[in-house]
Amino acid sequence: MRLGQIGSMIFWGLACVLGGAGVAAVAANGFLLAMAVNSPAEAAGIRWPGPHQVQVTRVLDGDTVEVLWITGPCGRGPCAGTISLVRLRGIDTPEVHECRGAARQSCAQCPEELKAGREAKAEAERLLKGSVAVRAREIGPDAYQGRFVARLEFTHGGWTDYSVTMLQAGLAVRYEPEADRSFRKLKPWCSRDQPAGEADGPAPERADHDNAAPATGAAE
Repeated sequence: MRLGQIGSMIFWGLACVLGGAGVAAVAANGFLLAMAVNSPAEAAGIRWPGPHQVQVTRVLDGDTVEVLWITGPCGRGPCAGTISLVRLRGIDTPEVHECRGAARQSCAQCPEELKAGREAKAEAERLLKGSVAVRAREIGPDAYQGRFVARLEFTHGGWTDYSVTMLQAGLAVRYEPEADRSFRKLKPWCSRDQPAGEADGPAPERADHDNAAPATGAAE
């Protein structure tokens, strides 16, 4: 075998070895990138940390509002100038509508919950609407199409977390669906001594959980 052929074989052999090392390096970098993408924030459904300025245009209940995005992440997230529903991160509040007919989703299961729900809605309107400045943080997509999940903060001698305020006022309970994949919600507003609807007739049949598809326009 000629010396030139031997040299060529050595060259290509080294190239293959180094090429393999390059592939391994690329694979390692890809693994590290995937780990970075699947961060705790991503796992919790937070796509856009924010903050982004919003204007609350309508309050559906204590944990769901309609907002106009003054600024926004856009892309697959909300864009500036658009309007969308926002489910407040970290809390669940009483419902504000009576259960009627066979529908038992997103409705008050007892008179106590209905009363508490209306109080929570009134407090949300007082805290978030009007001339107060509001911003959204920890924004992510919601299971309900077209809706987002976010944490709202309002100005009250500095930025104040709305969810924390409602919890401290006793108008909300903690709700972290990421930590409980059953999506079951604590419903402490209805007394066990008085089942839902007892005052007005037979107690309605309760839904097993609140993860069923909502009626059009209904807030969770």
